Amino acid sequence: MGIEIPFVSNPVHDFIGVKDLCEAVLCLMQYADKLKGQIIDIGSGECISNKKIKEIVEKITHKKANIKEVESLRPYDTKKWVSNIEVLSFLGWKPKQTIEDIILEMIG
Repeated sequence: MGIEIPFVSNPVHDFIGVKDLCEAVLCLMQYADKLKGQIIDIGSGECISNKKIKEIVEKITHKKANIKEVESLRPYDTKKWVSNIEVLSFLGWKPKQTIEDIILEMIG
C-alpha cells in the first residue's frame, strides 16, 4: 500500500491545465498594452478541495490513497483560493479542461 501520506482535506485550490494556461497567456499577450500594470490571476475560477482531488485520483486509478488526516501542513492553507478570471472572461477566454481531464493527463 506504500507510504502513508499526511493529508489535509479542507484547503481548496484553483487548478488549471497547462494547455489552458498557455491559451490564457496568449490571450493576455494580445491585450498587454491595455492591461499594463494589472495583476491577472489565471485559473479556472473553481474551488476544488484536496478531498475532491483525492476522490478523483482514486476513481481514475481504481486505488485507495494511503493517507493520514492532519489538521494543517502550512499556515496558509485556506478555504478560499480561487483566481479572479473576470478579465480573461471579458477578453473571451475560458478554461476548456476539467479537473478530471487535467488529472487523467497527468497520471494517464
